[in-house]
Amino acid sequence: MQNNTRMLLACGYEDTGGDLCANTRIVAWKMTATPGKAIFLHGTGHSIQNERPAWLAKAIVEFLDGP
Repeated sequence: MQNNTRMLLACGYEDTGGDLCANTRIVAWKMTATPGKAIFLHGTGHSIQNERPAWLAKAIVEFLDGP
């Protein structure tokens, strides 16, 4: 939570194995000093790259082009 490097964090709400997305959301809210963006996707599980490849590619490009 002390990360100060800009990061893109994403998880799917349907990724319930080990409560991965639930725990990711909890940690994301605590990362108040970390610049970047956190995105939580409804209707998506563990494999965002397989389930939403075009969306993920666009999100990565936009993130890399951003400040």
